[in-house]
This record gives sequence, C-alpha cells and structure tokens, in this order.
Amino acid sequence: RLGNAPGGVYAIASSIIRCTWNLKPPRNNFFLPTLIPDNRPEVIKEYFTFLVEGLTSSYNKLQQSFPEWIEEFSFHEEAVLATELKSLKIRISEIQKRRSVLSRFKSILTASGDELAASVHKIFVHGFGIAVDTKDELREDFKLLDKTGKPVCLCEVKGTNRGVKREYINQTDSHRERSAFDEKFPALLIINTHIKNARSVSEKDQEIANEQINHAVKMNVLIIRTIDLLGLLRMYLSHKLTLKEVLDLVTNNSGWLRVSGDECVVVTNHSPEGKA
Repeated sequence: RLGNAPGGVYAIASSIIRCTWNLKPPRNNFFLPTLIPDNRPEVIKEYFTFLVEGLTSSYNKLQQSFPEWIEEFSFHEEAVLATELKSLKIRISEIQKRRSVLSRFKSILTASGDELAASVHKIFVHGFGIAVDTKDELREDFKLLDKTGKPVCLCEVKGTNRGVKREYINQTDSHRERSAFDEKFPALLIINTHIKNARSVSEKDQEIANEQINHAVKMNVLIIRTIDLLGLLRMYLSHKLTLKEVLDLVTNNSGWLRVSGDECVVVTNHSPEGKA
C-alpha cells in the first residue's frame, strides 16, 4: 500500500508491477523487508524500479539452466520413461481423435440439408459399419446395403425446425415407389426435428404426434429422429445391441423407433409393439 499517494503514483507502481508479473506466473512468493517511501512520484518510481530490478535479479538466479551436453549421460530408466511417454502421447492422440469422431456424430442434432445427410451417412458407415448407396439424384435419399451390396432399406433424411409432418412420410413412400420398390420394402424416415428452437437435449426430445405415427404405420414407414439414431448408435457401441439387432429394428418395423437411455421401443399409436 502507498498510503494517501495520488492516482498518478498508483499508475506508475501498477505498471511496473504488471511488467514483473508478466515475466512468469506467480508461483513463488518473495518477502522483502523494506521501508515505505514517501508519496513523491519520483521517489515512488525510483523505489519500484529498484524493487523490480532486485526481484528479477533474484528470480533469474533461482532459475537453473543446464548445458545440453549433460544429456550425454543417461540413467537406465530414462529409456523406459521415454518409451512410456511416447506410448502415452500416442494414446492421447488416439483418444482425442475418437472424441472428435463422436462429436461429429452428434452434429446431426443441429445439422440440416446436405450437411445433415452427409452426417447421417457417416453414422451408418463409420458408426455402425453399414454400407450405403448414395447414388440417388437427391443427396437426402440413400439405401442401406447388406454385405453383398444388396439394398435392404431405403432412407429419407429430413431437417425441420418443427416436428414430423405427414408430407415427410408421404415423400418417403414416394421415394420408395420412385426407386421401383413395392410398399413392403423397408423405408426409414430419419428426421432432425426442432433444429433452431431446441436449446437442450430435453427440448430436442419431443414426442411425435399420434396421427403421424398412425400414418407411418399405414404407409409402412419407420420414423427415427436424429436423437433416436444417436441413442441407437450408443447402444451399439456399448455392445447392448448387435448389428443384426440394429438391422432387424430398422427393416422389420413401422411407426416410430424411440430410443430412451438403453431402451428401444417401436411405438405405434404410443403403444409399444416391440422392444430391444
């Protein structure tokens, strides 16, 4: 403290202290017995100048630096430690890359248009390991393929700031017909709902209206929201569902495939029809 020193003195002292502070994070404390100077600006400036010079000189003396040649001598455990450190760095890099992949999967919760379609493709290919055929004229239309390359399910991807509409279900059915499949061929409507107005996962997780579920059952279309698709992927990655069970769910049902926690339920008029 500087007693009743004028504002200009405080400014001088503060600027000098900030310069010292920036030399190194303040991990060490220095205790210096000293007399408090009088309040004349020139005395205050001189006081803190000598103080800073003393602090920096003492600090530099405490820092030990060694010549590079001493590393020519090594302890036996250093090689082991170096190998272990290298392995840890590799593992850290792998973890960071995997976390990045999972974050990209979750981006479907906010994506729309071509970005949404591309993200859904990646989830099936890189998440589930299911091949897809994206040769349709529209990027939002694609097919899931079995190991022989045969189509097993037709998929329609939609993004909306609201909920599921009847027209989306009809478009999925029309796409199936346009692709020369009959009405019994599995059709999946993957829809990202409430894109802009959802501010949390709970706000994203809004139920599908009964009338849309009934219409989906009638048209033999299975609705799965993006949050349901992520839930399905989470169950698969944690070995709670096999790939066969995933494919059975999306190819043998109609209505709404709802995923909540570690439970999958095929909903028809809000009445569970199947469970995995």
